[in-house]
Parts: sequence; C-alpha cells; structure tokens
Amino acid sequence: MIRKLHARRHRVAVLAIAILLTALTACGSGGSGGTTTGSATTVDQAGLARAEAEYAALKNPPTNVWVPTEKLSQSMQGKTFYFIYIGGVPAFEQGLQTTTTANNVVGAKTIALTFTPGTDQLVSRLNQALAAKPAGVFISGAPASTITAQLASFKAAKIPVVSQGVREKGGDIHGFVGYDWASTMCADNAAVAIADSKGTANVLQTEFPEIAGINHGCHAGYADYMKMNCPAMCKTEYKDFTQADQFANKNPQIVTGLLQARPKIKYIVWQGANSTPGVAQALDAASITGVTSLSFGGDVKTWADIRNGKQLGDLAYDLRYIGYRSADLMYRLVAGDDISEADIDNIPTQFLTKETVPAPGETSWFLPTDYVSKFRASWGVS
Repeated sequence: MIRKLHARRHRVAVLAIAILLTALTACGSGGSGGTTTGSATTVDQAGLARAEAEYAALKNPPTNVWVPTEKLSQSMQGKTFYFIYIGGVPAFEQGLQTTTTANNVVGAKTIALTFTPGTDQLVSRLNQALAAKPAGVFISGAPASTITAQLASFKAAKIPVVSQGVREKGGDIHGFVGYDWASTMCADNAAVAIADSKGTANVLQTEFPEIAGINHGCHAGYADYMKMNCPAMCKTEYKDFTQADQFANKNPQIVTGLLQARPKIKYIVWQGANSTPGVAQALDAASITGVTSLSFGGDVKTWADIRNGKQLGDLAYDLRYIGYRSADLMYRLVAGDDISEADIDNIPTQFLTKETVPAPGETSWFLPTDYVSKFRASWGVS
C-alpha cells in the first residue's frame, strides 16, 4: 500500500472535529490516570480492519512531501528571529538547528533562548524577545493557553509567533504542527496497538502534562482513535510522567512498578520516545515478559531496543521538515503573504520496525530530500 499524505490529512480533519468532544468520555474521568473499559466480548472487526490498513500504510516511507510553490514577496536578508524552546529535548534541539539553517539561507540571524517547563522562564524569555523587537519569534514546546497575555503583546507589536510543537485554542499563535500533529501521531500508535493485538490491546499510555499542548493533543488523538475502532475490547490506563522523572531516568522504575501491579497490561504507548531508554532492561530484570512498547520520535537508544527485539517499533518523523516548514510559514507572515498553503498540518512519518530502523551508527531518520534546495527556490535565494 502506498501511503498518501493527502489521505492522512483528510482522516485527521475528520477526527479533529470529534477529538475535543469525545476525549473526555473516551478517557473515563477525562484526565490522565483514567482507565477505559468495555463490556463486549467480541472484537470490533471493522475497527480492526481500519487499524490494520493504517498500520500497513505506516510501515511504508511517505512518497509525497509538500514544499511551497509561491515565492516570497519580500527578502528576509538582515532580519533577526528569536527561537525559544525547552532545552535538552532532542526534537526541539533539531528544530533549532534546522530553523537556524533556514535563517542562514535567507540571510537572517537566529537568537536562541531556552526555558524550563513549570517555571517563569518562558514568560521572561518572551518579554526579552518582545523588548528586542525581532522580525518574528519561534516557540517550541510552549502551550499558547499559558502565554495569552504575551501573545497579545506580540500581536499588538505586529511580531508574528510561530509554534513548532503546540497548536491549541487560547492564544493568537500560528503554527503548522501542534494539536493536529500530536493527535495524529498518537492516533497512529493507537492503530498499531489495535492491529498488533488483533483488537484486544490492554495499554499503558504515558503522558507529559508539563508540555500541555502536545500532551492534550496526543491524549485526545489516541483516545478518539481507540473509541472509534476498539471501544470495548481495548483498555487503556493513562499515567502522568514529569520532565524531572524523565531527565533523572526514573521512568524505568516507575513503569516496572506499574506493570507489576497491573499484569494484564501488555502494551506501552509512549508519548514521545526519549522516555524509553532503560525501560526494556528494567522489565527484563523484573522478569516482566510479554509487554510490547511503541513510541514516536525515537533516537539511537530507541532504535537499539527495536533492533534487539525489546520494542515493536517507533513512529519516526523528519525533524528537519518541521524546521523548514515553520521557517517558511514565518517568512510569509513577516512578508504579509498569503499563508493558506503553508499553514497546514501534515508531516512525513513512517513506523520503523526491526526491518526498517536505521542501522547502528546512524543518528537520525531523515527522508532523502534536499529541503534546502526545494525551499530556497520559493524564498528567492539563489
């Protein structure tokens, strides 16, 4: 099956209408820590068939990658852009690297500032950027609903803000990745769990409330897909994890304790992938067997677990693409150009298994696409 991005966008659009209305009922009490249960004793065959078709499609590399066709009406030469992000997170670090490359291509300057979730650093960084009056500000990992006052100030100053990780209601913020992106990634992993379990998945779904926008979108997308395609036989327990636990590598201990107390759980669906290192080894040490893990946005440690049979797979996405797409959107906002073509939600993904995971020594999953040459043509750069 050849995977088409436009078909996936259509599915996401259909799901998005129902996500916010169904997430609470799909998750029991509506918050992390809830459990979904069902009373039926037969598998939803139609839902299983949809999940199996999605899983089969996800295993193929994407064949259609969007690049802009309309040229910028204004040069970005000499302009300055701020990039504010959560430091130490590989996906955000890659976003900075690629956005910086894009800015270099158009002759613009990048000023990077980090912040720690759960502190007042984000507001401080935004105020610092606002005072500097840059051409625009990129944010990675910050929910708009927590910074509405600051976003209003940027709007008043006519300084566009583009998000690389969160799109949600609650603030004036532009961005092509976020709510639909996060919900789609987690819906994809729900499809994998349903397909792999033949419609009987009992799942531990991890959540990171501190990265609120991604967390909410991921939770809603996963829950909605489960409700639509495995409403009775599949069960999910949602567990909150903290950034502090993640950085202190406490997740293996936490997960081991949970699974020892709940032996019926046979799947772990990670919200992200940099949470997984050491979990497989901890489960082995505790003699916990028959548990299947899957994630998205994996790194070399995740891929090693996949190659060694410790994890089923990882939904990989081309991190460079996020940087170039968001840069293109920013430039069009600064130039006052139409953004209807650029401001859309899709991202090239592939579910990597033991057969397709990058070989030892490789550090990134990238499509064989020269984004610089493709994007620079529309940016008017030779």
